[in-house]
Amino acid sequence: MDLTTPRQLGRLLRDRRQQTGLTQAGLAARLRLGRQWVSEAEAGSSGTTIGPLLRALHAVGVTLTVTRATPDPEAPAVMVPDVDSILKAARQAPAPARRPR
Repeated sequence: MDLTTPRQLGRLLRDRRQQTGLTQAGLAARLRLGRQWVSEAEAGSSGTTIGPLLRALHAVGVTLTVTRATPDPEAPAVMVPDVDSILKAARQAPAPARRPR
């Protein structure tokens, strides 16, 4: 299963929690967190921290496997600036004239 957004991960957590028969309060008690944290995690809140989220997923029987994303051939190419060339050109450029005081 490919998950690419916090919302998708939250839905997975909610679905598995419900399948295991846990309430939000029950999962929160297992994790020693508040029910509000579980609610926000299941909603895909971007403020959810990874440590408790991994513990929550483990508590409902989910482990994560991370793989490198395959680049989309239709996506526009991202230009990476050549910092060395930029610095070299800046060093070779004449110094700006000083203003008289």
